[in-house]
Amino acid sequence: MKYMVEIKLPKYKNNHFESLIQDQQVQIAEWMTEGVIDIFSLNFERTKVWFIMTAETREALEGYINKFVTKRFMLRIRIEPLMVYDSSAFLLPPPVMN
Repeated sequence: MKYMVEIKLPKYKNNHFESLIQDQQVQIAEWMTEGVIDIFSLNFERTKVWFIMTAETREALEGYINKFVTKRFMLRIRIEPLMVYDSSAFLLPPPVMN
């Protein structure tokens, strides 16, 4: 099942949080490769994150979220199961006539 996950992060981040960013990026990249995370988005202020994630159950999804390197800094986590999940990434490219 697909889920939309919205995470609120603190506006002001300390050095400990900043030191975890690289490990968090590696973890996200691994989960994207494994198909756990389909889409990752971070707003310009770096205070909100949106994911499209795949898990068999909500409990399994929460298990992944609890493994996030930056979990202790997450102020709010919202999880919504998705009924429809479409993306232009799934479309075929337009034909090119040479």
